[in-house]
Amino acid sequence: MFPLISEAGPPKDLVTSEVTNTSFRASWTPAPGNVQAYQVYWKSLFSEEHGEKTVPGDATSTILEGLTSETRYQVTVIATYSYKDSDPLTGLETTDASPAAKSLTVSHETEQTMKVTWIPAPGNVINYRLKYVPTDGGKEVVLKIPGTTTSTIMKRLQPITTYNITVLPIYKRGEGKPRQGVGTTRTLVHNSAHTPQRHVQTRPSETQQRHIHLAHIRDTSI
Repeated sequence: MFPLISEAGPPKDLVTSEVTNTSFRASWTPAPGNVQAYQVYWKSLFSEEHGEKTVPGDATSTILEGLTSETRYQVTVIATYSYKDSDPLTGLETTDASPAAKSLTVSHETEQTMKVTWIPAPGNVINYRLKYVPTDGGKEVVLKIPGTTTSTIMKRLQPITTYNITVLPIYKRGEGKPRQGVGTTRTLVHNSAHTPQRHVQTRPSETQQRHIHLAHIRDTSI
């Protein structure tokens, strides 16, 4: 008689959770039969970065660490049996942005403009989508910024107005992690340097006129 071979097959239902800017957890439904171990592989879709680890056959999750922020990873889980490996179970996850990358910098504020600067997103960014709207309500403005750019000037703003600002990196697969911040325009100031000066002639007072008259009399009597 031939020895009985236990049931074998791939794990199912790959789920990711606990996502940070350098790690995330991968979980799965156990594969059938006597699983000796699981081989977990991951690779970046933005670069040559990749890794692998082995977890016990009774495990149903593991944490992938030391990853790059804002990076799309393909994760593969394979059940290992004594006589074969299962078909792969695959999934995708993107790490979170770092605390610094989640914010943006506002500078050079004037009455109607301000400069916005952000940390570039990794990978092949097609463009950035800049959105801003007054915090008190109003029309939202959406602009397309080239993917190689990390700053721009917001123009035609209202004086003394605070704006909520969002910058979204756009990839072929969709949106990346947003950069967000707040900026406020300055008070409208009238520049007197550009205002033409008016020359005003003043009449001497009555006392001044009297002194001038007496001085004239003394001059004529000499």
